Amino acid sequence: MPSHNYEYDVFISHAVSDQFDIVMPLVAKLEEAGIKVWYSKHRLIAGTRLDETIREGLIKSKHGVLVITLNYLGREWPQREFHALWAKEEARIFPVWHNITEKDIEKYDSQLAKYTALNTQKGLEYVVDRLVKEIKKEQKGQSSPLPKPASAKIYTSTFGFLLFSAIAIWFFLIRDLPSDTQINTSIKDRIQTFQAGMMTDHQEEMQNRDGEATTLATIDNFYDRYNKIKAHYRNEYFFGTGYSKFNFKKNVEPAVDKNLDLLTPENAYGFEQPHIYLINHKPSPHTLDVKYIFINTLPADYQIVDENKVDDYTYLVEVVYKNHIRYLSVALTYSKRSDWMKRRETVLLGFLPTETYKFKKEEDKWVFAGLED
Repeated sequence: MPSHNYEYDVFISHAVSDQFDIVMPLVAKLEEAGIKVWYSKHRLIAGTRLDETIREGLIKSKHGVLVITLNYLGREWPQREFHALWAKEEARIFPVWHNITEKDIEKYDSQLAKYTALNTQKGLEYVVDRLVKEIKKEQKGQSSPLPKPASAKIYTSTFGFLLFSAIAIWFFLIRDLPSDTQINTSIKDRIQTFQAGMMTDHQEEMQNRDGEATTLATIDNFYDRYNKIKAHYRNEYFFGTGYSKFNFKKNVEPAVDKNLDLLTPENAYGFEQPHIYLINHKPSPHTLDVKYIFINTLPADYQIVDENKVDDYTYLVEVVYKNHIRYLSVALTYSKRSDWMKRRETVLLGFLPTETYKFKKEEDKWVFAGLED
């Protein structure tokens, strides 16, 4: 159990871009060994700003594990976490190097490069084993810190504590950054504006082309009939976000992060509670000409997963969406009187699974400047 009043044994400080490569496997193995881990990906709540969540994690965690990579050194948030951990008087810090050398680290922080670290070059199992042993010794009050170089002693002195406490306070309380309200308002405005425009276009099409609500069973019948037609075929795909457009399956599939071949009426095209519509269908034994539409009725939730001050005038906020596909239409056409080719056009509208919001400072004010490419 964590000692004192700490809810977690360790806080994992990492760059978001390293989650899949090293952080998630490391967290899983630590938790399997009984270590209580605070990890931002598990704790983020939709609409919650990253700094609020991380401050809470730092307070509730006794020690820190720094997953140091080139991505880590190049990001602002991990650096804030690093200094805040140093400001915790009782905290021990366990650096873990991953795909990085001492020379790489020295370019950013010569003291950190000299600090004794665990290296994943020896294998993740080795790193986890050492961490678990040290943390469990700490729980029993038997551990001693990993050796520090003499040049790092300043960090454990009274001066070092006051210095890094001041740095942490400056990072977290006196930052010249876009406000929480401005960031969340910009994200919500993007979602609402996109949704409103999409629904306006949908309603106009329904009125102009005799659209009507329908059932999944009806759509499944059309889809089955189309698949049974023996003819050459052409499949076309389009995805629009309001900022970007993607054509062709090879571009649309990675953009939406879905296997398009698996989206069928059988699974409601991946929607949980869609509204379904049929457009301008005129039955004929010689032709098939039908368009159906699925509208996602679940809210487009979001999480802020990373923030980065690029320079004094540029601030980036990375957002991950839930229910990011808002609209899907499929047009199925075939005519015995034309070229004997059947066609399927699939259109998706929504947001990229992850988007980066850009804020620019203009005349001492931060303004939303669109999405980062």
